[in-house]
Amino acid sequence: MLVTRVLLIEDHGVFRAGIASVLENTPEFTLVAAIDSGQAAVSAIDEYKPDIVLLDLRLPDVSGLEILRRLKAAGSPVRVIVVSSHDSDHVIRQALALGARGYVFKRAGVVQLLAALKAVSQGRTYLSADAEAELAEHLNQRTLSAREIQILRFAAQGMTNAQIGKQLTISERTVKFHINSIMQKLEASDRTHAVALALRRGILEL
Repeated sequence: MLVTRVLLIEDHGVFRAGIASVLENTPEFTLVAAIDSGQAAVSAIDEYKPDIVLLDLRLPDVSGLEILRRLKAAGSPVRVIVVSSHDSDHVIRQALALGARGYVFKRAGVVQLLAALKAVSQGRTYLSADAEAELAEHLNQRTLSAREIQILRFAAQGMTNAQIGKQLTISERTVKFHINSIMQKLEASDRTHAVALALRRGILEL
């Protein structure tokens, strides 16, 4: 029987132990290493050469999204399944765009985690049911541009259009245009509502 080699990158000790226990009782998978540092992730992948990486996004040093960016830039062939408490459509889309082959919420449970491992080991992609539902809920909503996210981040800090314009060296009128576009895309009633929606969807973080 072909055994799939799995590397776990997760800083939560209890969760690491839980996944290790699951894999120990699943003959087709073996856990080659479990590390708690995002900084060591890429070198660990080079060292252990896993078939699949289980990756948390919330790490104490380097974020999981940054690890995905580094792997993509390096052309790494490793297949990554994100296992995270991040449950916003924006973050899910970012992870998939950066090359993740699967996305499973931590609350999804063992059955969906094993289903993800089996699917990805067979060359398929996998989204847990909750992740699919989150994407479907916002399917028809347009994504914000990098500039719009930048402006919304300043708005979340309480800055006026004039202050944002001065910060970015653009006119107040241009800032107002972007704010209106942001509200349309997020289907928000005003800028405060837009900030609240962006926080909920993971577009902005506190």
